[in-house]
Amino acid sequence: MDRRIRWGRIVLAAVLLEVAITAVVLPFGMMYGNPLSADPGARGNTTPYFVSAAVGCAVLGFFFGRWVASKAGSRFALHGLLLGLTAMALYIGLGSLAP
Repeated sequence: MDRRIRWGRIVLAAVLLEVAITAVVLPFGMMYGNPLSADPGARGNTTPYFVSAAVGCAVLGFFFGRWVASKAGSRFALHGLLLGLTAMALYIGLGSLAP
């Protein structure tokens, strides 16, 4: 069994996961009200925006995790965990940047 950690696939999948989540969630924010809008009247009901973010993270994370773990010879759960941690670190890093 291959016991190497495939860091290239993990980092690539983390970046693609963040791009895919943004591509899925951003249209919902535009259609159903932007929760970060400066105008409180323009916000509308933001529940669909936040629900789509949670569902998008779970579903897309599952598919990208399966993709990363598919080429791993062993330690599938470790590869999925590392993908999640790398995507989380990327998200926190991007979120902490000044606008």
